Amino acid sequence: MIWCRRRISGSWQSIERVNTYTGYSAYYPSIHVDSGGSRVHVTWSQPPSGSYYRRIWYRSRPTTSGSWGTVEQVSPSDMNNYSQYNPDIWAMNNGEVHVVWYGPRNGNTRNNIYSRHRNTSGSWDTREAITSTTTGYCYRPHIAAEPDGKLHVVFYGRLLSSYYDYYYAKGTPPMAKDVGVSSILSPLKEQPGRGS
Repeated sequence: MIWCRRRISGSWQSIERVNTYTGYSAYYPSIHVDSGGSRVHVTWSQPPSGSYYRRIWYRSRPTTSGSWGTVEQVSPSDMNNYSQYNPDIWAMNNGEVHVVWYGPRNGNTRNNIYSRHRNTSGSWDTREAITSTTTGYCYRPHIAAEPDGKLHVVFYGRLLSSYYDYYYAKGTPPMAKDVGVSSILSPLKEQPGRGS
């Protein structure tokens, strides 16, 4: 299960459960509070009822009072037959939310990095592929954003060579496939084909 506990004015509040479905374990929680400090945003990976494949979920609440909102599925339906992993989240002060994760999808069963944007009206825009490799592997994305909406994503994988490395991508949604992806560290001296 995913749990949250808020510390307000030096005092810990009651422990709250974030995910609502308890039939399968939940994994990889990521949390972010918008720059105005008004709302807590959480994402995680968990199978839904009736499936063994993990999907990406989102839920938020005000930081001080109020209650948790509705649980929303972030990963779209063409990913439902493959498990999705390691979501990371960034919330903007205007209410926009960005989530990145990795996993396969219909038409490309390699692990790629994907992002999805929740606009100010509360709707999720079309999923964007930050990478589109059909031969390599990508894992463990992390995201940050500037006030003007430009996204910065780092991730681990085997994309530009036979070695695993860390990579960096940047852009303003919608982010076109592979635009701005470049190696930022020397290749890790691991054997090709290894990863997690």
